[in-house]
Amino acid sequence: FIGHFNDAIRCGIKGPINNDYEPGFIHDGSRKESVKFGIVGATEHPGVDFTKVQGTAYATSWGDKTWKSVNYTEIHDNVTLHDKLELVEPCHNDEYYAQMQKFAISLVIFAEGMPILHAGMEFLRTKQIPEDILKNEQPLFETAVTSDGKKSFFKNTYNICDRVNGLDWSRLEKFRDVSDYVSKIIAIRKEHKAFRISDAELLRKVLKFEENKDFNFPEEVLVWSLDGTACEDSWEKIVLIANPLSFPIIFSTPIDDKKEFFAVSDGKTVFDEMKKLSPSEKYEVPPKALAVFIQKAK
Repeated sequence: FIGHFNDAIRCGIKGPINNDYEPGFIHDGSRKESVKFGIVGATEHPGVDFTKVQGTAYATSWGDKTWKSVNYTEIHDNVTLHDKLELVEPCHNDEYYAQMQKFAISLVIFAEGMPILHAGMEFLRTKQIPEDILKNEQPLFETAVTSDGKKSFFKNTYNICDRVNGLDWSRLEKFRDVSDYVSKIIAIRKEHKAFRISDAELLRKVLKFEENKDFNFPEEVLVWSLDGTACEDSWEKIVLIANPLSFPIIFSTPIDDKKEFFAVSDGKTVFDEMKKLSPSEKYEVPPKALAVFIQKAK
């Protein structure tokens, strides 16, 4: 049982690691095929254009099991996800970066395959370089600086002090909302087998990438659905809408006399009780968010 780190979804979500300032899908909707490559667990799927997958030397099917794809967007190497967000889009407030963090982690958790989260990313772990270290006359290697020059971050820190590598637990209190959100989406993944399909043939029956034109969505938006009945999930159909734009988009619920539609999460909050939606109801999907909807029989 050997899995491989899927660098395509890593770079697809947040931008490439070899360019500190280049964006990824969560910033502007770019690299969408690389994200889709991770969503299908690097298996063969008709909804993925492998010629457009970036970030991996093996932009082709990795086999017939999704668990061969270790999906991630932050690990011990390179800058943290939070730091990459600041490098690509400096000068935003904490609330903005917190929502971007939720968005990125959601794409990892709801992708088929083997998800991995780096300790501390649920409270926006940072490897920002302390001022006293910056002022030290010793040269620093493998660092990145925001375009406005106000913040500097370490990349690889295997040889850096515990003050940088240690988890700053005060950030857990500061970003408790993100931590709670991550716990809830992990619980959803554990509870619903539609998010944990290992067989590639079954996945091709279950997962479909939807056409944006059918929803009147801009091209940058990513929509996919899961047929829960095909994999014996308690949710008959699941629709996931990833909005990387800076403005909300409107999702119109389908009309079906025999089905009911519910919002599970708007990508900012996982609802304690699912919100029942009326047929043709206009539901707003927030910017920088992955919303989850389900359909089931009345």
